[in-house]
Amino acid sequence: MKKRTPNPKKQIWIYISIVTCAFAMQCLPNRHQSQENAEKNIKEQPEPIQTGQENAGENMKKRSKATPTGGSYNYTNKNAQKTIKSKTINNFEYKFNAYDLNYSYARNIPYEYCNFSITRENDHALCKGRGHGTRYAGEEASYDFEFKAPLSSLVKLQSIIDEHNIARVNGTYMGSIGIPLDNASRLNVVYDSGEKIFADYNGGQVLRGEENIDIYDFFLDLATTENPNYMKRDEYTWEPHKVLKGRYVSKDGNNAIDFSSYYSRKIKIYEDGKLSQEAPYIISGEEIHCNKVGVDGKFDSYRYFRWDGTNIIGRRLEGENITFVKVEE
Repeated sequence: MKKRTPNPKKQIWIYISIVTCAFAMQCLPNRHQSQENAEKNIKEQPEPIQTGQENAGENMKKRSKATPTGGSYNYTNKNAQKTIKSKTINNFEYKFNAYDLNYSYARNIPYEYCNFSITRENDHALCKGRGHGTRYAGEEASYDFEFKAPLSSLVKLQSIIDEHNIARVNGTYMGSIGIPLDNASRLNVVYDSGEKIFADYNGGQVLRGEENIDIYDFFLDLATTENPNYMKRDEYTWEPHKVLKGRYVSKDGNNAIDFSSYYSRKIKIYEDGKLSQEAPYIISGEEIHCNKVGVDGKFDSYRYFRWDGTNIIGRRLEGENITFVKVEE
């Protein structure tokens, strides 16, 4: 009988097949183990916040440790209490970034990140503040104070909370993972009844700009009344969030402009009694420009609108300027 000569190529493929099968068998336990670890990690994920009030600080610590890097999170409790019965504040703490207020609200605030608190004591309220400067003002623009304020200041602060319905944000807890905690806005209000307003947004504002301004001005007035050197007052010529509301009409009654709300940032322009344009706008100093791409800040019939301290002046693309007077509500 003729002796077979082994095929080297065939032997190599057989060897590779044996090694591959052995490797796959070794990997099976690891795969099962990985699945067990994944199930374990899922079980260890923190439960969503059940209230916007209780154990807010503890929940926040757990989230920061358990949430992986990258992406975003939203543990907002939609069932959190939105109406606070008590009007007696025991403690108020608020951290926020004031940088965008200079652009959107025509301010010149020299601080970028602000931190304020006020706590009820027996016969006074303990007020504290700490903040640092902006990229323009430099690090020298900072504040760090602590003083005793009258208890009546807490009543005024509560009126701001009521005016803006700030309790509506209770239970907010969301953000972008990886952003430094110093960029977060965080609100915590504790009442004598045990009720609380808690909101945390790491990556944005928990309150609207006009609400931030009113709270900022409240603590600015409180601090500078105690000591003019505690904070720097910014010089500004108008308050657009208070001015750009409602309807303004030309003196002859043929033209009008309408601001539904400052928060929406939209203007309606009427000519000869008819709506000619509705467009978003942006504030630049004392001027109001169209905020649309490719129009160079111009509206269809106006270059811009300007606040003159009493009325709004419309700078026409053609023809004479038009003065608009506020219509009393």
